Amino acid sequence: MKILNYLSYKKIILLSLFFHILIPFFSKGFHHPDEFYYGINYSFLKLGLFDAYEPSWEYVYKIRPWLLPTLFSGLISFFKVFTLDTFTLITLLRVTSSLFGFLAHFFFYQTVQKKFNLSENALKVFCFFNFLMWPILYMNARTSSENWSTSFLLFGMCLFFSKKTWKLILAGLFFGIAYSLRFQIGLIAFCLGVNYLAFKKFQILDFIKLSFGILLGIGLGILSDYWGYGDWTFTLYNYFEQNILLGKMSNFGVSPWWYYFKKIVLNLSPFIGIPILISLVTRIREHKSDAIAWSVIIFVLFHSALGHKEFRFIYSALPLALIPFSIWMAKLKKTIWLNLAVVANLVVIVPFNLKAAYTPYKFYEALWNKKEVSKLYVYPSSSGGHANFELGLLLRKDLEIINYKKGENIDPVSYIFTTKYDQLQSIKGAELGHCELIYSTYPEWVFDFNYFNWLKRSNIWALSRCVK
Repeated sequence: MKILNYLSYKKIILLSLFFHILIPFFSKGFHHPDEFYYGINYSFLKLGLFDAYEPSWEYVYKIRPWLLPTLFSGLISFFKVFTLDTFTLITLLRVTSSLFGFLAHFFFYQTVQKKFNLSENALKVFCFFNFLMWPILYMNARTSSENWSTSFLLFGMCLFFSKKTWKLILAGLFFGIAYSLRFQIGLIAFCLGVNYLAFKKFQILDFIKLSFGILLGIGLGILSDYWGYGDWTFTLYNYFEQNILLGKMSNFGVSPWWYYFKKIVLNLSPFIGIPILISLVTRIREHKSDAIAWSVIIFVLFHSALGHKEFRFIYSALPLALIPFSIWMAKLKKTIWLNLAVVANLVVIVPFNLKAAYTPYKFYEALWNKKEVSKLYVYPSSSGGHANFELGLLLRKDLEIINYKKGENIDPVSYIFTTKYDQLQSIKGAELGHCELIYSTYPEWVFDFNYFNWLKRSNIWALSRCVK
């Protein structure tokens, strides 16, 4: 505990709040394209702010729940009153997501403090990782269903342990909303409820109250689907039919059953991942009816049984897994492992979180702000193909995009878009005139350190101004 002794509970919480405000302004873009194509695109489309939207197959087959775009539509409608551009609106969505996540973790921490009877050392460990674990800081800044559903799950957990009727109904409502945002989250809520009922921590009436709240949350999801798609549909069945029965999920890649166990160790660092796995097994051996540990284990095993796997799919279990993790860490006689876990987490907070989550997003933003660019020529690759701008929402309506072919006549003053270093070098020929780099996703000084020609293997989105 030597390192954590230098951090009071108040300092940890305030530092977390500082990062939750700061990170959304730096962690631009998305962790996965779904974050953009789904929640953001759908909401802008519904509000009439995205005319050029081309429906994805998920939209056509109605497998995406509309509750998240509905929430975003409300937020955007409020922010739009201040006449803000698209990038500012999306930034405010990230800030809102981050602060909502912070509140969820704050109240979850208070619940753990009151309900779980942790030792002082275990509570300190939980406080640090609950508020300052780098993937939590990173994911809270995401406008994704994984983030928002996890936040609602944690709010539900804060009320789940109460016997009061209104709290159980509200807990169920939050669980239902979490499910409606991301269907898989329902498994955690289901495991918690069944565990409490099976081990008689709940009475039948308590379970009914919780279930009533869950049905209310599911009802909100169904209403939002109707609002979004324009007719009554059952998105859970649509999702099951397309991804499971028809196997479309597997088209995105299949991983072995042990994928998540490997990723838990490698992505979180061995100093954190290994103790999480050990602590879950230890907790079940010592407390066979532990609802938290069982919910996490079943959730991970369920996803391990599916062919297509991504680490973000099990993110929602991470805050819950920190409870047995903290208990196990606090019991270690030597603090070296805990100190290594703390250091391993601290050293990556800044480099992982204070950079763009999707680097090309910065190019879109720069292009948006360069109003003088009304026509953009896309330079061909060595094979003759042209890069596509997939984030159509981030392109100005007055911008004309032309696929340039070598030898064609272009304007005397033209703006050229390239995605590779060798393209950037080749446009300096006499064909396009004198070309000046005006924006690049890599700092220009990096080009002076192209040892072993490593830049040739890099994707560098660049905008050049060429004058004949």
